[in-house]
Amino acid sequence: LKIRILHNIGQVQYHNDQMQEALQTFSESLSLARVTHTQDHLEVAITLNSIGVIHYHSSPSDSTEAMTFFQEALRIQVALLGSNHQDVGTTFNNIGRQHVRGDHADEALLCYENALHIRCE
Repeated sequence: LKIRILHNIGQVQYHNDQMQEALQTFSESLSLARVTHTQDHLEVAITLNSIGVIHYHSSPSDSTEAMTFFQEALRIQVALLGSNHQDVGTTFNNIGRQHVRGDHADEALLCYENALHIRCE
């Protein structure tokens, strides 16, 4: 329950544009999730994706940080939920946004097509 509460606090901080506070809260949530669960638990993936979003919005010039978190979240989600789950589609969309920012149009298009395919099922 503490992981979820921390995640919710991080979401509120994110929506209030308190990026550094949100990053700290999500990082605490991630540490707790990794101690409480296995490294490949869904709570870990959810928090990794959230940290990726924070990095996406707070570090526009540094795409590697956000991408690292998104890709790790995607790996866990696919392993646990399968490749056609809605959460996988959301993460593909986030990765696509990061590719657009990095001027990787072909990679972005593939991610967006994957996200759309999943969302349309």
